[in-house]
Amino acid sequence: MHLGIPRIIQGRLTNPHPVDLQAAQMCLPFSVALASMLPLTATRIPAISVADYESALADRRLFEIEERTTIDLDDEVEAASSALSTAAKVSLRLRDGRALSLLVPAPKGSPSQPFTAQEHEARFGEELSTRLPDKVCADIVGMSRDLDSLDPRWLGRALSGPSLKSTGNPYNDKR
Repeated sequence: MHLGIPRIIQGRLTNPHPVDLQAAQMCLPFSVALASMLPLTATRIPAISVADYESALADRRLFEIEERTTIDLDDEVEAASSALSTAAKVSLRLRDGRALSLLVPAPKGSPSQPFTAQEHEARFGEELSTRLPDKVCADIVGMSRDLDSLDPRWLGRALSGPSLKSTGNPYNDKR
């Protein structure tokens, strides 16, 4: 695998073999190796979760993929990058000899490729549903659509821990 990067990334996000969660999230070769190992399914949102990073830190196979990954400055990537987003290119040579390459001019979530409301909700649900009951996640999403009526005490209780049997009403009014 080969990663084409712009000058702004060089030496910043390219240090392989992270030792902790923060370093893993800030490591391009590790993140790309991890993404290459995640299953693509119709139900999985195309994002790497915190849990994915945490479990991957113990997976030596990722370090092997990092070792086979090269990174260089790329003129096409440099030209596509701007103050609002950083482009990247990934190129692969498959075992059967085929070569694949993809230029990503702007990452999803950047100003020129923003997430839709539905994508934000799906990402939120996927990440927090491992820690909060589905009803609480749904209540938070519903409440986010009407922030003027939000009861911040309810939100604090909902996010504060395992005593979520009765979260009550997320709204200041009597809905």
